[in-house]
Order: sequence, then structure tokens, then C-alpha cells
Amino acid sequence: MATNNTSAEGLINATQASPTLSPLQKGVTVWMTLAYVVIFVFGFFGNACVIYIVATQRRMKSTFNFLIVNMAIGDFLVSLFIMPTEVKFLYLGQTWFSGGFGSVTCKFVNFAGVLSIAATVITLIFISLDRFFAILHPFADVPVIRNTKLVTTVIWISSSLYFSLYLVLFDTVPEPDGKWHCKMVWSYLSQNRNTRFQIARAYFVTLFVVLYLFPLAVIAGLYIPIGRRLWSREIPGESTATQKRQNRSSKRKVLRMLIIVVMTFALCWLPSHVMHLLSYFFTEEYRSLLAVGHVETSFYFLSHANSAINPCLYIFLNQRFNHEFKNILRCICCRPPKDDVIKDKSVYQASTTGGTILLRKHSSST
Repeated sequence: MATNNTSAEGLINATQASPTLSPLQKGVTVWMTLAYVVIFVFGFFGNACVIYIVATQRRMKSTFNFLIVNMAIGDFLVSLFIMPTEVKFLYLGQTWFSGGFGSVTCKFVNFAGVLSIAATVITLIFISLDRFFAILHPFADVPVIRNTKLVTTVIWISSSLYFSLYLVLFDTVPEPDGKWHCKMVWSYLSQNRNTRFQIARAYFVTLFVVLYLFPLAVIAGLYIPIGRRLWSREIPGESTATQKRQNRSSKRKVLRMLIIVVMTFALCWLPSHVMHLLSYFFTEEYRSLLAVGHVETSFYFLSHANSAINPCLYIFLNQRFNHEFKNILRCICCRPPKDDVIKDKSVYQASTTGGTILLRKHSSST
């Protein structure tokens, strides 16, 4: 569902790049290409910076930040494989390489792209669980949540299993014009046209529920009590007026970042889900919508842009990521990095392998 080639074969015609484009369509194609170049730069280098910061800076190695890295890896895959593929689609449609090389690359590129969707959703759930226990139950022993190796394994294995069907269905098929196209071949599951349609519809409805509606409901259910506690919780022990102001500011920053990241994901991916639901439940309306040039491509662009927006949110809404990113820029400009001036720790700092440890009676953003 991350690309323009997931419609049921022979039932719904996916959009194709027209060989003869009007001047307006050509202009829109150029602007879409430039837009993809922009989000590719932000997605590729932004997520690479996030991964590099956590991998090289010891003070950044926390459970929360390792979860952020999982999302960054998924977004990096989208930038590396899906964005270039979509630019190709603007000019060549579903045209692909022929032979064994074409079949393998068709499967791998599309699988790697959608893998990030499940990885992002599952990671957001683990982040909300991590924040839930860290803020509402700071002394609870939750080794599963704190074990980053286990969590990472669960995230990527479960994501791979859910989208393993893509490895089966995506393939290159010859077209009457002599070209080979990369798309989902639902006839591998059934030769009956109606059965193929029902299978495809059930699959994408399940995807919408499992990887969109249900996770957002779970995350909202966890963040509501977190938000209440953040605005009412007092720091353990005695607090000065300065500490109270710092605590209040930290609460707002943490809550703002969590809400913005989740809302951005929800808004960016909603149009793509709507397109798939329209294609299988309101086919005529879907075809009418496709008549408007680049509408479907614009919806997919919005979902891909989420991979470029996420690292910007981490860097600009998190003090430590912001500080380390500025140090990277200083190194590029041959200037010495600045020392970490963020001295205060959060009230509870989670280890990456065990339970939660009470450190000090100060607070700052995570």
C-alpha cells in the first residue's frame, strides 16, 4: 500500500503514467518530482542523523531513544527504496526490469517499503507503553518493555510476517506492449476474478484496522492518562520554584512531542488508507477520483512525507537530539562541538536492559 501498484489485478486499474501528458500534467509531474527530491533529502539524511546520534552518543542510549531509532530505520528504508520508485512511477508507470533480477527487485523494493509501516505503528505502541510505565508506574518492573533487543526483534519479525504476503504477490508480469510491470499478482492466490477481489478487499480492510485504527485507539488510551499525570504530578521530595518551572516546561515538551508524532502519522497515512477502501468498496467513485491528475500520487506522497517529517520532529522537539544535531553541523563546518549543557536528568531514567532507576529530583525533556 505504500506505492501505486497494489490494486487487485484485472479488477481495478491502478494509475499509470500517461505517455502523452498535457502541459499542465507535465508541470505537475515536475513539481511532484521536486517535492520528492526535498522529502528524500530530509528523510535520508535526517533519519541517518538520528540513527548516528543514538549509535555514537552514550548519553542517548535509552529505551525511548532506541525505539525512536527503530522508527528512523523504517523511515530510512522508505527514503531509500520507495521515494525513488515513486519518482520513476511519475514518468514510467509500473514499468520494471524483466527476468529474475526484475522479479527479485520488484519483491524486495515493495516489501522493504511497506515494512516501515508496520514497524512504525508497532514502535509507536511500544513508545506509548514505555512512557506509560515511566510516568504512571515508574517503579514497576517491566523487563519486556526495557529489553531493547527483545523489543526490536518483536518489531521487525512481526512487521515482516504481516507483510510477507508482499513477497509472494509482487512480481513482474509482461504487458501487451512488450514491457514488464511490477505489481501485485492476486491471481497467484486464486484464478477466480471475484475471489481475488474479495481476498484483496479483506486484506486491505484488515490492514486498515490492524495497522491504523486499533493502534491509534491503544495509543490514545495510553496517552490520555499520561497527559493527566503530566499536568498534575509533583516531583518526589522537596522542590524549589525553579525546579517546578523546569518540571512544568518539561511536561509540556514531552507531551507535545508525543502528540505531534502520533498525529502526524495519523494524518499522513489516512489518505492512503482511504484510497484503498474507496478502491474496494466504492469502485466507481475511485475511478472518478483517478480521473483527476496526480490525486492518487499526491495521497501517496503525503504518506511518504511522514518519513521525512519524523526526524525533523525528533530534532526540533527534543533538546538532546537538537543539541547533538547542531554538533554534527559544527563538525561539518569544521567547528568544535559544544559540550552538553543539559545537565538535568528526568526523574526516572529507564535502563536499556532492566527496570527503572530513581536518579535525582530534577526533570528535563526526555
